Amino acid sequence: STPVDLADSSRMFKIKTRFTGHGHNGNVNCCEWDSKDHMIIVDGVQRFTWEIWEETACGDNPNISQGGTWPYAREGWCPGDLVKEYDHDLTPWVTPGTTVQLDYDIEDIPSNDQAQGNGNYVAALDLISYSAPNFQNDAAIIDILNPNNWEYYGKWNPSCQNPRVILQNTGEQDLTSCTIKIWVSYGNFIEYDWTGSLGFLDKEVVEIPVTDPGAFWTAPSGEQTFTAQVWNIENDPALDEYPHNNVKTAKFDSPESIFGAFYVQFTTNNKAFENKWRLEDSDGNMIFERTSLSNSTLYRDTFDLAPGCYSILLEDNDSDGIGFWYSGIPVSQGGEGETTGSFRLRLVGGTWIEFFPADFGNFHRYNFSVGFTVNTEEQELDHEIVIFPNPNSGSFDIELSGYVGNEAELQIYDLMGREVIREKMNAQSNFASSKVELLDAPAGHYVIKIVTATGVYTEEFVIQ
Repeated sequence: STPVDLADSSRMFKIKTRFTGHGHNGNVNCCEWDSKDHMIIVDGVQRFTWEIWEETACGDNPNISQGGTWPYAREGWCPGDLVKEYDHDLTPWVTPGTTVQLDYDIEDIPSNDQAQGNGNYVAALDLISYSAPNFQNDAAIIDILNPNNWEYYGKWNPSCQNPRVILQNTGEQDLTSCTIKIWVSYGNFIEYDWTGSLGFLDKEVVEIPVTDPGAFWTAPSGEQTFTAQVWNIENDPALDEYPHNNVKTAKFDSPESIFGAFYVQFTTNNKAFENKWRLEDSDGNMIFERTSLSNSTLYRDTFDLAPGCYSILLEDNDSDGIGFWYSGIPVSQGGEGETTGSFRLRLVGGTWIEFFPADFGNFHRYNFSVGFTVNTEEQELDHEIVIFPNPNSGSFDIELSGYVGNEAELQIYDLMGREVIREKMNAQSNFASSKVELLDAPAGHYVIKIVTATGVYTEEFVIQ
């Protein structure tokens, strides 16, 4: 064990661990392909025991079709993925200002398979100490799962399904209620009243229902910005002590739009019992499902859907999709001899819409909209707002490029929807600009709205 002196100024302590197992040794191919128990001992007492085996995470990896044996379960890691972190709260077992004895242990190698000892782990263990929380009451939106263009969330995006955000309590007092406001076009808000119970630094994935997808996702083409804001914690708009972590944004592309009837054509492989697929609406309600499939069979199902957002989810319970090189090794060579299937969408009487990858691991999701049209009153793709500098101290320049028709009005709002300024811009045929001075405005996020004869264009900026 190792003696560690704890600072008397700290209030909380945790140990963060990251482990990955490697090597193909012994009867169980330790330590990449075998699960072991891991333990932390505090002052001679075993306080924490955990496993790091990635049973399904590798097949869920968005980095698909990467070669090797990427989708199969491993000890603590997946090819092309982030290594999982585990946090262990040490606070109940230690006293600030004292010395604690810390030790790590791992499950013993069995006496009848000593070759496992040639396997190895790459390990990182960090002791982190914290002072008292900075705020009694504070909440934050720390991430947006969908919609989001970040490739790490690629298995859920592009998306016009119900948005999912990660809410965190960053105040010492328990968080039991708040309001989450979301928007794509500023002013077209959805507010969701969340209730629950989050302790200090606890997190929760929150799904915000969108009852009218066609109205909320106003322009389903091109890259857009999704914004989520948390406020009104404990039903008190003034209670949040640190508003600078209340807002999170994510760039996203709208999913493809389908106009008219289409069909799903699924040709199964020779292990069809591993597969099933379903069609869902944006609330996750199942519209259609096909299970109990026959081997090497062509299925064709036709749909003519009402306007809305939908998902098609194809699953495989053996983590190898419907076509994977390793599963396809012939039985005569020690493999499974699995053939390759295909899954695709086509307009009735028209062209192919989508081809699913065969090597997708556990599942592949295709999100799409039906019946949406681009809102021509919003920003066209050939217009661009430039704000510089951004962030700024309240003094900045705004430029709008693209046809504006010689007139443009600048409007600036705070995130509560209150108008801060409204003025005419210096406008020419294809350009408008303004010099803005908001030196007395409080720090925070703001929204710019530029109204012209050809459309309405929005952008966000930050005053520090």
